[in-house]
Amino acid sequence: MENFNVDNLFAAFTSDASLAILLIMIGAFLLGWLAGWLSRSGKIKSLRKQIKDKETTFQEEQAKMEAMHQELNKKEANYKTLLLELDEAKTKIQLTEADRQQLQTDLNEVIDQHRKLKTTNQAYADTIDDLNKQLKEVSTNAVTLGNSAQKNEDVAELQQLYNSTRNQIANLELKLNRLEADNQRLQNSLGILSASTKSNELAASSLDAQNILMQSSNKSVLSERLEVVESPKIDKDDLTLINGIGPFIEKKLNDIGVYTYNNIAQWTAEDIERITAQIQFFPGRIQQDNWVGQAAALLQKKLKGEAINQNAITNLPNDPRDLKIIEGIGPKTEELLKENGITNWIELSRTDVEHLRAILRSKGSPFSILDPTTWPEQARLAANAEWERLKQYQDYLIGGRG
Repeated sequence: MENFNVDNLFAAFTSDASLAILLIMIGAFLLGWLAGWLSRSGKIKSLRKQIKDKETTFQEEQAKMEAMHQELNKKEANYKTLLLELDEAKTKIQLTEADRQQLQTDLNEVIDQHRKLKTTNQAYADTIDDLNKQLKEVSTNAVTLGNSAQKNEDVAELQQLYNSTRNQIANLELKLNRLEADNQRLQNSLGILSASTKSNELAASSLDAQNILMQSSNKSVLSERLEVVESPKIDKDDLTLINGIGPFIEKKLNDIGVYTYNNIAQWTAEDIERITAQIQFFPGRIQQDNWVGQAAALLQKKLKGEAINQNAITNLPNDPRDLKIIEGIGPKTEELLKENGITNWIELSRTDVEHLRAILRSKGSPFSILDPTTWPEQARLAANAEWERLKQYQDYLIGGRG
């Protein structure tokens, strides 16, 4: 067999055969390239679709993450608000405990006064019995004297004794009448304390006093009256430490029952109007000097056991019309709020957030982008002079937003 020779193979083909083979090879190449191109185009489209789907999914997940971040910020703000409310509740508990202790002290004093009242009432009853006996003796002696026609000297002496006894009774009657009004006020105070504390000891003391009155009522009309007792000691604060209150105004406040910082710190707008009329003070001056805020600050220092003097509140904001102390309110925003009737901390603390947003939106940009959500709470803390908590709250805020 002859060896296979490539040159012989190509030499055996005619030019037509060679051209046909070449065309077949080119056609096969083109078909292969077309199939490959179509396959690659399909894969590219598939990959592009996958990339688009992934981008859509990524955007959705990113939106969810932003929503979760906003929700987290809201929950954090709510948590901080709850902490502030917890601190406020603790302060109220401390105030309530202080009031309870004061009430218990007053109750103990009233009980002691009742005991003294019982002893004194018994002494009065014995005195009245003696006077009644003397009256009977005088009457008997007078009848005997008339029947026996004793000498004029004896009659004069007996008449003098009778007149002296009558004068003693008249003086005692006058004194008891004078004391009766004070005793009635004491009884009213006892009734109020009994209803507030429901003390068994006070009830027992009241029953003892009633038993004494019942026992002495059979003796004479005078024995029904009780001895006056000293009024319970009133816990007074130095109200002159509040800027705007001097000794004269302090006396007027005492006369209408205002003695402590706690009394003034709890005033509402209606209370301020009523107090202004009662003490005949300048209208609007109490709000201008911020008595409520100053009293609240002094009360906080008193409860903490800190020293209270004339300089106790001089470093604190004392102008309730200064809205710029609220985080997020600048001079222009303050002017806008005052144009809409919100002129001080108390009014701002009572303004609804949506109403604040409406005021800001009505003015347009840049006011419309402000968030007043925390403004009423900040104003409430300022109005109550809770400066430490206000500072802590503002430390959590950025431009007034939680």
